[in-house]
Parts: sequence; C-alpha cells; structure tokens
Amino acid sequence: TIDRSHWGIGIAGGAPGINAMLEMDGQTGYTIIVLSNYDPPAARDIAQMIRRYLKAVKNGDTL
Repeated sequence: TIDRSHWGIGIAGGAPGINAMLEMDGQTGYTIIVLSNYDPPAARDIAQMIRRYLKAVKNGDTL
C-alpha cells in the first residue's frame, strides 16, 4: 500500500563546480533549498544534514 498521508517533492542538479537541491515536505511544511559552488553531491549531503537536524529538533533529541 502507498502512504499518501506523507508526501514530498524534490529536485536536484549540478555540473562541475555547481550543485543545487530543492526539497519540500508536505507533512512538516519544511522546504529545504541548498545552493552550492562545489561539485555534486555537495548540496544533497547538506540537505541530508539539515533533514537530520530538523528531525532531531522535532523529537527533542540532543545534537
């Protein structure tokens, strides 16, 4: 079955020396936009760190 209660959308792209990522989370309402002047996957890695940070803050975890 598909859980339609939690949805998200994202897009990413890059080339040598540039990298970008956009993620939107329908459940939390968070939008993450990362622009980077580094080769891929720099923006993806930063977006993952931001997601982990936001999840920890939401759960009251220490970082």
